[in-house]
Amino acid sequence: MGLITRKNLLAVVPALGAVFLFVFIIFYYILPGYHKSLLDGKRATVTEVTKAVWSILNEYDKEVKAGTISLKDAQESAKKQISNMRYGPEMKDYVWINDMHPYMIMHPYRTDLNGSDLSNFEDPSGTRLFVEAVKQVRENGGGFIEYEWQWQDNPDRMVPKLSYVKGFEPWGWVIGSGLYINDVNDDIERITSDARRASFLIFLIIFLVMLFIVTSNIRITKRTIIAESSRRQSEKRFQTVINSTKDGMVAIDRSGIITMFNPAAEEMFGYTQKETIGKDIDILIPEQYKDKHKEYVLSYFSTGAPSGAIGKTIELPATKKNGDEFKIELSLSEGSFEEEPFVLAVIRDITRRKELENQLQQSQKMESIGRLAGGIAHDFNNLLTAILGNAELALMTLEPGDEFYEDLEEIVQNSKRAANLTGQLLAFSRKQVVTPKKIDCNTLLINMDRLLRRLITENIELVTLTADSLWLVNIDSGQMEQVLTNLVLNASDAMPDGGTLTIKTTNMVVEPEDADTYPDIQPGEYMMLTVRDTGNGIGENILPHIFEPFFTTKMLGKGSGLGLATCYGIIKQNDGNIYVESTLGEGTMFTVMLPRAGQDEGNFDATDESTEINGGSETLLIAEDEESVRKMIHRVLGQYGYTVVESSHGEEGLRVAETMEKRPDLLITDLIMPQMGGKELSEKLRAKYPDLPVIFMSGYTDDNIIKKNVKEHLFDFIHKPFTPNEIARKVREVLDRQENV
Repeated sequence: MGLITRKNLLAVVPALGAVFLFVFIIFYYILPGYHKSLLDGKRATVTEVTKAVWSILNEYDKEVKAGTISLKDAQESAKKQISNMRYGPEMKDYVWINDMHPYMIMHPYRTDLNGSDLSNFEDPSGTRLFVEAVKQVRENGGGFIEYEWQWQDNPDRMVPKLSYVKGFEPWGWVIGSGLYINDVNDDIERITSDARRASFLIFLIIFLVMLFIVTSNIRITKRTIIAESSRRQSEKRFQTVINSTKDGMVAIDRSGIITMFNPAAEEMFGYTQKETIGKDIDILIPEQYKDKHKEYVLSYFSTGAPSGAIGKTIELPATKKNGDEFKIELSLSEGSFEEEPFVLAVIRDITRRKELENQLQQSQKMESIGRLAGGIAHDFNNLLTAILGNAELALMTLEPGDEFYEDLEEIVQNSKRAANLTGQLLAFSRKQVVTPKKIDCNTLLINMDRLLRRLITENIELVTLTADSLWLVNIDSGQMEQVLTNLVLNASDAMPDGGTLTIKTTNMVVEPEDADTYPDIQPGEYMMLTVRDTGNGIGENILPHIFEPFFTTKMLGKGSGLGLATCYGIIKQNDGNIYVESTLGEGTMFTVMLPRAGQDEGNFDATDESTEINGGSETLLIAEDEESVRKMIHRVLGQYGYTVVESSHGEEGLRVAETMEKRPDLLITDLIMPQMGGKELSEKLRAKYPDLPVIFMSGYTDDNIIKKNVKEHLFDFIHKPFTPNEIARKVREVLDRQENV
């Protein structure tokens, strides 16, 4: 700023350098050298004293070896002679002797230490003096030690001291002599203090000279300096805000040229500041909107007319450096800098928000459809129960070849197909009661063959390869059908131009060393099912996400993103795992691993329809709000000899139970009824009859407690629709089990 002239600088700098050099030499060369010379003098003194004492001991040792004196007498004489030795500036310094243990042998002043164990003796600084002396002798034969020791005339004053120790091997003694070095430190401190004062005085003079030079050359007013500082601080704060905000911030001038592009915008668009500053804003705008945007910018800056977009938040498409379009939320504001107008855009990437909104809408839609499907299935199952039951009852009265026999058979078969349809609706809405049983996946595949072929297009060949003696697995058959259906549909969508779909079953033993191939499952025996297609394949960037809920690569309206997520959830729920391998252009293979069912795990899902069904004379209480279903059950069970008492809802069931001559032997109740449901009815009756067996029946249920208890076999349950044989067999099974308890 022109505060200091070149001439004045040339005058001051050499002087300032000379002062720095002078101070440096004093503090880093002269003072350390002087301190070292003083200490060297002390070291020479104590070294000579210690060596002199060593010579005295050596003379005594020679006499001992010559036999002219005993070792004990020699040691006592030596100690007496040495204890009287004095040296130093005031002839008050002394020699001490300890052994290698270390135990104190002789100390002329600290007689309290004589004969003491010195292993834990420390000075105030923590130096274990005598242990260190022994260490020096053992490692080096001797050496110097610095420590703190009490002053000669004042035992309470601790002063730095320097000692030289040397070992006398024949007797195992350690000789030590010392000198106080506080005088050295005092001299150095005094000289250092004087040097500091002199240095400070010189620096003060230089500072005053420099201050005079600076003040004499000031050509700028105090107000200008403050204004300049304020402007810089303001710019710095503004830049800090711009750089730290998570929103992108882009400014353009009247020509639509980018003048600012913050780090958040760099991350959002993929451009660097260097690539954008000075470029047209068009690089961030999709091709189809460029002309319209250019026209808008030029019109705004040329006319100055208020813009409807200024001050508002709007959603627009934008373009990244790689050409990808994405949704942004844009807030525009106007301003000026150095009389030049600009528009500042605050930009937020709302891609993730839009995805979440779409997922929420999809989830709500699926939930609504699920509730609708569950409600339809509930009412439909009641109708099917009555239709199927009455049709089978009618068949029982006819013989093959009789009139209407084939018509009734057709009614039964179509009712069962309709029951399968409602089962799929309930699986979709997740209202079904899941009852895991041992199933044979080969049999399941055979039974689903016709359905699976309907799911794929005619240009896809379906190949099924089943293993001999396939191990059984413990899973709800409806869930397994859902997994297969979703995997086949997924494979079909991947082969729009046709191909081969191969479903294969096999037994697999997973060893501990197979952990890399089959992660997240325990070693053991598994049934393995693979679904392989020859379709488009899945990219590596997509593969890690395919089991995520709502993740889909299909076109809008073509997929919910729940199919594979449902498969994953079902398989994991049943202690298995599902893996995927895929190569673009070659196809995809899904591998389902389910643990082999144990001997005590569930029941085999294969009811022997030929087994004779026994009746009985027990009294049964039925609670069912659908009259046609209630009448059908009454009719079926009445034919088997049971006494059947009806009620149309829970409250009526309680009243009927109160008026019965004998307590009911079994309660058969629908779960969902007006006024009082089956669960509450069973609880109230069991409060009176604790051992009363109960069979719940329903087309669907929202009660997770019921589902859990059915799965763990704590309640008996029969799905609607059911046949006369199924309800009769279930009743007999429950009653027989109750008799055996």
